[in-house]
Amino acid sequence: MTSNATFLAERLNSEPSASQITKELKLKLLSKCYIQENSPQKVVLLLRSNLSEDNVYMYALCCFQTSKLDEAERAILKFPVLSAETNFLLGQICEKQCRMPEAINFYSKALSLNRTLWVAYEKLCKLGSFIDPRQAFVGNTSHNPLIGSNIGNWGIQNNKQKPDEISEMMITLGKPIQLLSQYSIDEALTAFKNLPEPQRNSGWALCQIGRCYFEKYDFPNAVEYFAKAFQVEPQRIEDLDFYSSSLWYEKKNSELCYVLHNCLKNFYYSPQTWVIAGNFFSLQKERETAIKCFTRAIQLNPFYTYAYALCGHEYLANEDFEQARSHYESAHNIDPRQYTALWGLGSMYFKQEKFTQSLQCYKAARTINPNSSILLTYLGVNYKSLNNLSEAINCFESAIKLDKKNPLPRFQLGILLSQMNRDSDALRYLEGLCQENSKESHLYIQIGKIYAKLGHPEKALKFYNDAQELNPKNQNEIKNLIEQLHGNSSFPIIP
Repeated sequence: MTSNATFLAERLNSEPSASQITKELKLKLLSKCYIQENSPQKVVLLLRSNLSEDNVYMYALCCFQTSKLDEAERAILKFPVLSAETNFLLGQICEKQCRMPEAINFYSKALSLNRTLWVAYEKLCKLGSFIDPRQAFVGNTSHNPLIGSNIGNWGIQNNKQKPDEISEMMITLGKPIQLLSQYSIDEALTAFKNLPEPQRNSGWALCQIGRCYFEKYDFPNAVEYFAKAFQVEPQRIEDLDFYSSSLWYEKKNSELCYVLHNCLKNFYYSPQTWVIAGNFFSLQKERETAIKCFTRAIQLNPFYTYAYALCGHEYLANEDFEQARSHYESAHNIDPRQYTALWGLGSMYFKQEKFTQSLQCYKAARTINPNSSILLTYLGVNYKSLNNLSEAINCFESAIKLDKKNPLPRFQLGILLSQMNRDSDALRYLEGLCQENSKESHLYIQIGKIYAKLGHPEKALKFYNDAQELNPKNQNEIKNLIEQLHGNSSFPIIP
C-alpha cells in the first residue's frame, strides 16, 4: 500500500498549509512515503529548499544514501543541537571520507547521547577506539530512548526487565565484541560461550563464534558454528561471506554451491551473495569469473573491504600485481584496520622479492592483529629472506607459543635451524611435527635431507621411501635425492 500512501501524501502536500508546523508535518509525511518506496533522491529534491531542525536528519540520511556526503554534512551542521542519530550519521560520513579521528568523535558523542546505540559501539570497536562497555552502556536513564517509550514499557512489563538489566545485557554483549575487534580471540571465544543461553544460541552469537574460529584458522569449527547460525536464522545474510570463505578453505564444494544457490534465490542484490559466488568460482580455479563476482560485490557496495581484499587475492594468484595492489590499497584506505589487506600487500611484495616493502606491510598488519600465529610466521619467513636469522627465529618461536597446534612455524623453524647447522634442534621440531602430520610427504623429505647431511644414510633412505609412498608425484625429486645419497655412501638403494 506504499503507492497509495504516497499518492495521498502528495495530494495533502498540494493543499495550502495553515501554519509552518502543518507544512513541515506534511513534508515529513511525504518524505517517509518516498523513503518507504526506496526513493531517497525524491526526498533530497523535496526537502532541499524546505530544511528544518525537524526534518534535517531525514534529508541528510537520503543525501548519504545517494552519495551526496558533503551536502549531508553541511545540512546537519546548520543546526546547533545534534541528536544521537545525527551524530551517528556524521560519523558514517566521516568514515566514508576516511576522516577516522572525526568519525570516532561523532560515534562517541552518539553513544553518549543514546546508551542503547549498539551500532555506534560496534563502529568504535571497528575503528580501534575501545571503550569499557560499562562506561559505554551505563548512564543516565534519560539518555535511554527505550525508557518511557512503548518499546521500553513493553519490555519491562512483559519480560520484567528493569533499565539496569537492559544495560547489563548490553555490557555482556559488548565485552566479547570488543575482544574480537582487538583480536584477543581465545578470550573472545570464552566470553561468547559464556553468554546467557538465549543470546548464546542466537544466530548473531553463533556467527561471532564462527568468526573467532575463522580468525584462528580453525576452519572445521568455523564451518560448524556458521552452519548452526544459518539454521537458527535462515533469513540472515550477515557473515555469510565469512562462512563461504571457511567452506573455501575446507574445499567443501557442494556445501558452498548450496549456500550460493540459496543466496542467489533469496538475496540476489546483496553484495555478500557475490562474494560467495566469487569464493565458489575461486575454488574451481576459475579466477577470471571469481574476479567478476567480487567486482560485482564492490559495485553493489563500494565500501565492502572484504570484497576488495578477496579480489586482490585473485589478482595476486594471477600475478597481476598492479590490480592486486590497487584492490589491497582500496581496502586499507576504506578500513585502516583491515589487516588482511596489509597482509595481501606484504605477500605481493614478497612474491616480487621486494623484501623490505613486504616486511613493512607484515609489521603494519601485526600491529593490528598481534595474536596471529600465521601472520607472525610470514614475518619470520620475511626476516629469513633478509638474512636476519635471529629475528626470524624469534618470530617462529613466538608463533609457536601463540598457537602450539599450528604446524607452519615449527616447519619453518626446523628448516632454518638445519640451514644454520643446528641439525639436532631441527630434527626435534620436524620429527615431532612428523608424528602429528604423518601424511605430509615434504616433512619426510626434509628429515631425510638432515639425516643425509649428518651421515646417516639408512635413516635418510627410510624417510625418502616413506615420502614417496605418501606422494608418488614426488618420485623424480626423491629419486635424485636417493641417487645423491648413494653417491655419498656405500648404502644400497632399495628399488
